[in-house]
Amino acid sequence: MTKFTLYYFDGRGRAEVIRLLFALSDKKFEDIRIAFDKWPEHKQNAPGGTLPYLEIDGKKYGQSSSLGRYLAREWGFYGKTSLDQLNIDEIVDDIADYRTGAVKVMFEKDDAKKAELLKTHTEKTIPEFVTKMEKKVSANKSGFLAGSACSLADLALFDIMDGMSMKYDNVFASGPKVKAHMEKIAALPKIKAYLAKRPKTDF
Repeated sequence: MTKFTLYYFDGRGRAEVIRLLFALSDKKFEDIRIAFDKWPEHKQNAPGGTLPYLEIDGKKYGQSSSLGRYLAREWGFYGKTSLDQLNIDEIVDDIADYRTGAVKVMFEKDDAKKAELLKTHTEKTIPEFVTKMEKKVSANKSGFLAGSACSLADLALFDIMDGMSMKYDNVFASGPKVKAHMEKIAALPKIKAYLAKRPKTDF
């Protein structure tokens, strides 16, 4: 049996989609959560000096997007056709672009600039992103984003909206179907069981 060990900080962040894939596939893994103050001593062990990384039978692999795509392909959550996979990749990359902007706002140190960035983020970036995802959800009658079953794209959208709705108000104003999609994924039995026992974290 393949042994998986996931390394990340004690939060959801860029590792949560990977954890959701493990939950949905009912695969066992060790979830190593590194405290921020312990990260410097662990950094030399991480591929490229970044988190998350996944150890597979003792060999380490980095880059969260690459890990998500690998596991999704291995376990059947990457669509059935090349066009499904293209659709999944497009959505996952849209989400990655949004996350990059959100992280920039979060880590801005200048208070005045941060307030300006936050205003743009909440008034423009979030509504535009949710509207884009609303169109993606509406395009597929199955209620999933690609094909007729849950895929990597569905987990990625669930994760980003889960975090967004915890941090900001009224994020579903332009996306009622996005909200319904989030509820649909949360209700999948294996995801529901995982969420019920997921550690409470700040991010």
